[in-house]
Amino acid sequence: MSELEKLKHELEVTEKLLEERQKLLDAIPECPVHGKCVPHALEWIEKHKGKEIECAIKVGMVIRYMTDKNWDKLGQHAMVTAYSIPDDKVWVGHQVISIAGFLENIENGRYEVVVR
Repeated sequence: MSELEKLKHELEVTEKLLEERQKLLDAIPECPVHGKCVPHALEWIEKHKGKEIECAIKVGMVIRYMTDKNWDKLGQHAMVTAYSIPDDKVWVGHQVISIAGFLENIENGRYEVVVR
């Protein structure tokens, strides 16, 4: 690869990174002082990390879950008794599962939220 081709490739990669950076800055509220700025974006992301999970999982929510091996029927009920974002765990009744696994089970229909 010639030097010119290397530079063109580096420029393409840099442009793609800048496009992704701009998408991120466009997706969150602007900094009240500077407008679209990276330090504000990083602070905003850190502050809001886990908020979506907190909205999706609540202590006291009741779910129905599959009881047979074919996942055909929703049967037993269980209550979310606790969850911990740093530990990535949800306590459903007497079971402990990962937050990702819990949300995946809701998404794929293995769990049905009955009471929020």
